[in-house]
Amino acid sequence: MIDVSRTALSPPGVFLIWDGIALVAKRIEHVPHSDPSRVILKSLNPEYGGHECAAEEVRIVGRAVWVSRKL
Repeated sequence: MIDVSRTALSPPGVFLIWDGIALVAKRIEHVPHSDPSRVILKSLNPEYGGHECAAEEVRIVGRAVWVSRKL
């Protein structure tokens, strides 16, 4: 479940973002003391690495607040 009213990057957490092609869930952390502001985007899947980008490039849809999955 995504809370679309929560788009602030603090505290770090899992967010739904638009990457230009699709909606994806990423763990987002702010890079301390970065000017201009930068963030680290980490995949929830350990098979994929993370990357750093400018905070203004990230289009946050909302914060993940609940998850459920079939076992």
